[in-house]
Amino acid sequence: MNIAVIGATGTAGSRIVHEALARGLRVTAISRKPGQLTSHANLREAVADANDSAALARVLVGSDAVVSAIRFVDSDPLKLIDA
Repeated sequence: MNIAVIGATGTAGSRIVHEALARGLRVTAISRKPGQLTSHANLREAVADANDSAALARVLVGSDAVVSAIRFVDSDPLKLIDA
């Protein structure tokens, strides 16, 4: 199973990524600041802004599930849903 984590380098997001990898899942870690996570065979980092639906949609391709770990006050939930 491949999950995408939006906001993967934040406090909550990095913990979600760590737990998903520990459970053997493949993770696409989406953030504006890549390179902050420890490399792992099942980890793919992607750069995207949560407020850019088109860019976000491109990196979500192939994901079985998407987890948003960003604060809703910092984003537009409708753009997340649109992606």
